[in-house]
Amino acid sequence: MTLTPELEITMCKYVLGLVSSDELTGWAATALDSGWDCQALRELAVTNQGDAAERQLLFSRSMRDLNIAMPSRSQAIRRLSLDVAHRMTSGLTSPADGAQEIWDLSVLQCDALLPELGAFIYAASEWPSRPEDGEF
Repeated sequence: MTLTPELEITMCKYVLGLVSSDELTGWAATALDSGWDCQALRELAVTNQGDAAERQLLFSRSMRDLNIAMPSRSQAIRRLSLDVAHRMTSGLTSPADGAQEIWDLSVLQCDALLPELGAFIYAASEWPSRPEDGEF
């Protein structure tokens, strides 16, 4: 069984600390609807209240029980950046906002910037001072 893009994105956000515990409950419900199933996932899907640590523990246990490998930080940043780029090319996100979002994601990579994101970082940093180049 393969992960849906929505499930992948939530996993990547989790790895980077960008997902709320409420989103994890929604993720679990979506995973169950997609055919994934284990006890921890069922518990997470019905957890309406409780502390965030409990939901994170259930999420981690779900991943382990389902044999789903969590992405590394750099893999998560690349996957989320790809999603942003897709939204940019489909017109759902402006180039300026998308470049800024990718820059914000790249900052989360503590040990080194990802070279393939450099053009977006440059564009986001130059955008405010060069509005005449925005169309380019």
